[in-house]
Amino acid sequence: MKIKLPESIARVASNLAFKAKKASPEIAIILGVTGVIAGTILACRAAVKGTEVVKEHKEAIEKAESLKNEAGEETDEYKKEVVKTYIHTGIKLGKVFGPAVACEVSVIGLVLCSHHILKDRTAALSAAYMALDKGFKKYKERVTEKVGEEEEKKLRYGIKKETVEIPFINDDGEPVTETKEMDTTDGLEYSPYARFFDELSDEFDEKNKEYNLTFLRSVEKECTWLLKRNGHLFLNEVYDMLGLRRSKEGQAIGWVYDEKKGENRVSFGIYDVHKPANRAFVNGWEEAILLDFNVDGNILDRI
Repeated sequence: MKIKLPESIARVASNLAFKAKKASPEIAIILGVTGVIAGTILACRAAVKGTEVVKEHKEAIEKAESLKNEAGEETDEYKKEVVKTYIHTGIKLGKVFGPAVACEVSVIGLVLCSHHILKDRTAALSAAYMALDKGFKKYKERVTEKVGEEEEKKLRYGIKKETVEIPFINDDGEPVTETKEMDTTDGLEYSPYARFFDELSDEFDEKNKEYNLTFLRSVEKECTWLLKRNGHLFLNEVYDMLGLRRSKEGQAIGWVYDEKKGENRVSFGIYDVHKPANRAFVNGWEEAILLDFNVDGNILDRI
């Protein structure tokens, strides 16, 4: 006879089961750490008892010495007693150290189980991202084919014509502004991997704007060279070269060198003419710049 639980209780039980399954890697690690502590305690206690067992073993072997003949040669009775003593000692030591060994083996099993679960989840997330990335690229190709590359870029980055004022120094050394119509964006064109190159970077020079631009250009060229030499480049490697903090995404996001597809070059977007802030940095009017990287996406499965 099946017992039918009320819906509220069944719902709570289902939620608890799901949460336990979701947190299973953390639970396995916590149990593993607990097992290590418990195993260490058991091993210490077993060492004390094991000393007594070894002492009893030596005493039994010494007693067996009396079974040797007058010439001190080993007799059959002596050999049987020695074998019997070693067997009993082995059994006793197994009982003494068995719990500690079993505990440590369980710990290894828990750690491997946690690793297996996390590995499966990472593979699933990677597959989901790759499918999403592939779908977006296909969509982008269809839009580009329909309206053209320039129009697609305007739609994707929200590029539009606007009248802006550009400050500069005239021939007389006086600060003036020039009104000019140019392409601007709605500010939504940056990827989630964009990073500011400013005083928070170890490589940033607050006193020399020209040095910062030269430094970024040289790192950009070096990154392209590394991409061609190694066949791949991770975003975290670029962050390191720029003196910026690493990110979790940077462990998987990056570039892959492919002669048949892709740009096969690393770009920081320094000379993106559609971004007024970038133009200001290149012209020396701004000290910092928001770098955006032309990454190929998740490259773990493409290396």
